[in-house]
Amino acid sequence: MSEARLDAAAGGGGGGDQVLVSTRHRHHRFAARGRRITVRPDDAEHAAIELAAGREERLTVGVQRLPSKAVRMKKRIVTEKVSQTVPVTTERATVAREPITDANRAKAMDGPEITEAVHEVTLHTERPVVAKETVPVERVRLAKDVVTEQQTVTEEVRKEQIEVDDETGPTNRKR
Repeated sequence: MSEARLDAAAGGGGGGDQVLVSTRHRHHRFAARGRRITVRPDDAEHAAIELAAGREERLTVGVQRLPSKAVRMKKRIVTEKVSQTVPVTTERATVAREPITDANRAKAMDGPEITEAVHEVTLHTERPVVAKETVPVERVRLAKDVVTEQQTVTEEVRKEQIEVDDETGPTNRKR
């Protein structure tokens, strides 16, 4: 009866690695905790000793939502001069003298004899009057648009390479 020996500490793991020993008819699983494991199967040349499979890091990329900036909508009052032309009328007094003719003589003789009198006419003028009123001219909303763009993330990941030594020389099996 021959022996298959495995030094678990040389397997690169130590700690909590597991060792699977396979013989022709049985599989045995042992916890490798840095000690030497000795396997004595019935048929040692058919025994297969397997360390834990090679491991690698996988990159997982997600997104995190963070506040980037604040946008404020502020109303303020600005003053601007507005000019508008408006027609303005003014009354003026004018004296019209007409000569007396045979056609209007009877009318001119109506009334009292020669007397003193004052006749008055009220004259009017227009001046611009300004009134202001507040009216709505537009509605303003502050909304958010979502823009999605692609961004490439580059990061280094590690992986284990498993090397097997036999009589023909070392071979690498890359994973």
